Amino acid sequence: MYEDSSSFIEGLRRLNMLQDSTPSLEKNLEKGKQRIYVGLDPTADSLHVGHLVSLFFLLRWYHWSERHDVLVVLGGATAMVGDPSGKHSERDLLVSEEVLENTEKMHDQIRGFFSLHGLTGSRIRVINNHEWWKEIGYLDFLRDIGKHFPLGYLLAKDTVRSRQKTGISFTEFSYSLMQAYDFLYLYKHHGVKIQAGGSDQWGNMTAGIDLIRRKEGKEVDALTFPLLTRQNGQKFGKTESGNLWLDGTKTSPYQMFHYVRNIDDEDLKIWQELLALPKKRGEKTNLDEPQPENLNTLKHDLACQVVSHVHGKTIAEGVAAASHLLFSRDGDFSKSGVFDILSKEIPYAECKIQEKDSLWKLISTVLDAPQGDKPFRSGGEARRLIQQGGLSINQVRVASVDDPLPTPYLDEYYLFRKGKKDFFLLKLI
Repeated sequence: MYEDSSSFIEGLRRLNMLQDSTPSLEKNLEKGKQRIYVGLDPTADSLHVGHLVSLFFLLRWYHWSERHDVLVVLGGATAMVGDPSGKHSERDLLVSEEVLENTEKMHDQIRGFFSLHGLTGSRIRVINNHEWWKEIGYLDFLRDIGKHFPLGYLLAKDTVRSRQKTGISFTEFSYSLMQAYDFLYLYKHHGVKIQAGGSDQWGNMTAGIDLIRRKEGKEVDALTFPLLTRQNGQKFGKTESGNLWLDGTKTSPYQMFHYVRNIDDEDLKIWQELLALPKKRGEKTNLDEPQPENLNTLKHDLACQVVSHVHGKTIAEGVAAASHLLFSRDGDFSKSGVFDILSKEIPYAECKIQEKDSLWKLISTVLDAPQGDKPFRSGGEARRLIQQGGLSINQVRVASVDDPLPTPYLDEYYLFRKGKKDFFLLKLI
């Protein structure tokens, strides 16, 4: 994608994807094959939307040059300790069985993400740092790692200084040393010379750089990119409320689409930059400042892009079509699974009616059904809503309880709209 290191780094700068980097990074990128690693701790059983910045960065790295490799390190060991970066209080410690289960699920997610984007083979590896930490004893840790870190050096780290008021345990205090050793191990055994990650990891990265210099006398590099945050500045993570998971059973593609579609206008440029991907080899991405008249279109396109990169193009098209049907009063029903998607996201029921039943008979049948959601609390509420002109079925406004039945979508679906944003889906069986 990029012919030399300066163009790759410049591309990151142009997208505001480069927060910090070592001074020697660009020079060392010219020295032949490079392997980069990003570490992800399995503190939950799914990746979240904040991890997309790391994954998208790795996609850009992979496509930059065919000689550069990607290594994702899952922190099966470090997750047992807990990274204090960006946290104002102590994390709840996970048990080993939970970490093991989380690691397996995240491993499958990461491999699935790369496969979705056509990235397979030996240039991409996913490993677990528990593989080497299980062989390290406590005395070995103190003698071989701890002795290289003066106490003053560690106390000066932002992660530690930010916790002076609330306190930090020795467990979390040791996290920076563990990540530093990860970098050393990966340098010695996997030829890794660059670490990348979110901006909150810079202190941990420089600890690894220093450890390699002290023990090996070698120069390695690191770079960070900004974090994807909420409007209040909080990063996405397991311990934050209202998280946006990449696992479709925890956050549905439809929910993901609408979260991104409804981000604040001021956040659009940041999301575009951090989640930007060139569409094909050799194509550079250069985003202009979003204009007010284009904001809705840009946010819709971004939402489609995010869902497509996580769940695939077909699902993204179906979600976009389902959303269009609800909020734009028309839609392409040929898109895959539109009504299956809606049946999981809005109140839904199934019922059997006669072919010539009237509209009011349809409403009464649904209200009398023993199972399923109801479009109204009672027949009286339905009548009042119709009299007030507040009910539409399949985009046709209902003027009277004596109106004929509109044509069902795909011969079996009726979509009730009550007011502007209250919906109900009925399937005929």
